[in-house]
Amino acid sequence: FVDGPLSIGGLDNSMEAMCYDPITDKIIIPLSSTSNLFVVDPNNLSNFTIQPIVLGGEVLHVSAPIMSDNSGNIYCFTESPTAKVIKLNSSTFTVLSTTVIPGGVPPHSGKINITDNKLYFTSTSGPFNNMDLNTNIITQLIIPAGLYTDDMCYIPADPFWVNPNIVIL
Repeated sequence: FVDGPLSIGGLDNSMEAMCYDPITDKIIIPLSSTSNLFVVDPNNLSNFTIQPIVLGGEVLHVSAPIMSDNSGNIYCFTESPTAKVIKLNSSTFTVLSTTVIPGGVPPHSGKINITDNKLYFTSTSGPFNNMDLNTNIITQLIIPAGLYTDDMCYIPADPFWVNPNIVIL
């Protein structure tokens, strides 16, 4: 696959996050500091496109996550000039909604819990956030000073866990 800087059609960008969208059967990767997505067929990695997104001057965050809700929507984040959650249609890449992140800190990691229909995200220096995917309302948990967060994972409920859990690493 592609490792390190990408130089295709004049674009020199890195890729840090990716998601698989089961609706389109594509892997979608934000190209850092642009308004473009790298969209690739997982069954034929040489079959890819650079998909521009109309963001009105915004750019995708350098190391932000990208997630699919498995229902035809993907979520990514902008960093400049304003940190926002961007909801896109996974087939057309049309922007469906934008939500400003309170405090303006773009996230570094995130997960969608389709059971409670929430998007959870955090950054290395900001609060822990959850966004209700029905209302786009963001709730923040302020993390104490000196606590460093980086990546997270979602552990669904199973016979060993009574409740689903979010683990921040």
